[in-house]
Amino acid sequence: RLSDAAGRLRRREEMLRDEQSRETVRPDAARALYGRLQSQSITRLEKFANCPFAYFVAYGLRPERVEPFEFDRRQTGSFLFTICNLFFQ
Repeated sequence: RLSDAAGRLRRREEMLRDEQSRETVRPDAARALYGRLQSQSITRLEKFANCPFAYFVAYGLRPERVEPFEFDRRQTGSFLFTICNLFFQ
């Protein structure tokens, strides 16, 4: 899943570095970023009108929230046991 996201990000980065004008986007690049442009809702168009960068991040990059890793009590106990066991061997 992470490698898929990295691949999508690399492809989008290549599209942004294209030698064409930054004011226009090739139709194939727009389809790769946003999907079929015929399925745009009013809300999405309003978001683009308000802030094109926010639209690009939300619908072009499609970031996913990553939750921080946390140990629960059982994992903490197992971890500490393993550390003590390795230390005293």
